[in-house]
Amino acid sequence: MHSGSGKCTRYMWNNGQHLLWQHITEIFYQDLDNGLKLLPRLSYEHVNLTPYFVMRVNLAAKVLSASVAAVQKTFGPPGTAGTAKLCEMIDGFFDCLDVRSMAEHQRKRKPFLAPYTSVNDERFAWLMEFLDYLRTWKENVDNRPGNFTQNTRKRMFLSWQTYEGFCISVHSAVEVTKFLLQEGFEIVLTERFCQDPVEEYFGGQWKLGRRSDNPDLKTFGYNSNTLRMQRTVSCQSGYTRGRKDKTRAWEQVTDVKLPCREKLKL
Repeated sequence: MHSGSGKCTRYMWNNGQHLLWQHITEIFYQDLDNGLKLLPRLSYEHVNLTPYFVMRVNLAAKVLSASVAAVQKTFGPPGTAGTAKLCEMIDGFFDCLDVRSMAEHQRKRKPFLAPYTSVNDERFAWLMEFLDYLRTWKENVDNRPGNFTQNTRKRMFLSWQTYEGFCISVHSAVEVTKFLLQEGFEIVLTERFCQDPVEEYFGGQWKLGRRSDNPDLKTFGYNSNTLRMQRTVSCQSGYTRGRKDKTRAWEQVTDVKLPCREKLKL
């Protein structure tokens, strides 16, 4: 979503509207001057992304949200409609695949966070509409009149990895959820479908490798043993970010003073 910013690897366009990161940063800085905040959940970290911050999904979820879309639609200029639409669609996608509680949808007043209980849930149809939105966007870029190079047209849309990731995630989540409900499950919480352990493992490999992004087999195995030893002394729980359970870590370690060594007799 860093469209039109930084190295400008993306300059997104859809149906006559540009989808730019600048639209979000402008509304954020305008909100800073307001006494009554319209976007209280956004901070400087959300709009000034470092290489570390761009990997944090929780920041993306707050930026590409329904609240940001609502502010852009109400107070933003007409040219931000495309960006607002994208934020709204991504927010719905996050909600559909992040159902984690029986009551969160009531507390946050977001029906898409309700547990799945029926194979006829309306969210299945909405997820297909989400893919149609992306597919139409791609077709609009491919059919846009003008003497654009192939590389320029690619910059107007999501990366092909992101697009395929959306398609795979939607189809797999829908099929698995329907299958579980048909097999007798009363509720399904899609937040449980995650690859956090895999991301945590390779994130640890990347952290241990530091500047070396092409480790050989020996280095990879050495780092793997290091991660294995870390897990044995610190219990793991929760999400990838902050998984170390400090209340249960180092269970066998105490602060009792070690006995002094006896002096050697000469």
